[in-house]
Amino acid sequence: MKAFHVGIALLAAGSLVLARLSNREGMEKTDAAGYLQQGENRIISSPVYGFTKYSSAMFSDENLSEAVDYIASGDRVEILKDRSRQIYYIRHGSRLGWVKANILDIPEDPPTLTDRLTVDEIEGYAANMRFKSDTEYFVWVDIARQMTYVLKYDENNVLRLEKAIVCATGKNESPTTRGYFTLSDRGESFYNARLGSGARYWVRFNGSYLFHSIALNEDGSIKDDTLGVRRSDGCVRMSMEDSRWFYENIPYGTAVRVN
Repeated sequence: MKAFHVGIALLAAGSLVLARLSNREGMEKTDAAGYLQQGENRIISSPVYGFTKYSSAMFSDENLSEAVDYIASGDRVEILKDRSRQIYYIRHGSRLGWVKANILDIPEDPPTLTDRLTVDEIEGYAANMRFKSDTEYFVWVDIARQMTYVLKYDENNVLRLEKAIVCATGKNESPTTRGYFTLSDRGESFYNARLGSGARYWVRFNGSYLFHSIALNEDGSIKDDTLGVRRSDGCVRMSMEDSRWFYENIPYGTAVRVN
């Protein structure tokens, strides 16, 4: 870590860690794996970028009926979310819209970062980002490391790490939505016939995007128990034990950060 001098007051306030973890959006650079490197931070964002194979219009609606922008062949776009891998919601410059899947060249999934964050880094980042929640918990999904951190307010109203959970987020072709969200409804199980997959202990955080268990077949048997890599259709998978704990303990209205 690059050495630098700070004043006694800064050290007394404990701001050194927060300064190292600052989220400097203007300094972000994309590395070979597609991660956004934020200065010297080990905490990074994980957007999915692709390129257009053909020129195309970009549409404001999922029916692709109202064009709002034109995309040239070879343009770089950010993949925000998909609908059954048939259409994609993208960012092109400052414009947002839907396009057909066949115009996009989406890269392979990057490897999971294996350098785990320390408790101080996790809690320092939460403090620096001024994470707030209307409940006693805050949930942060670290896509780069395939980890979900559950933080809880202590008696001094400071977020402390309660539980670190290995998870599996969406593949590049079906990415997990990034941003700030709020937990809403939940249920004990579901099965999606179109996807041929179900799960237990689901908790919704953004429309069709859920926290839930590993993937199950219709009869409840395990379909895919892979964790620690990008594997899902966009939801955040956890082990059966962790998903049940999450379902039973993290309340409606809890704030969520996915990056």
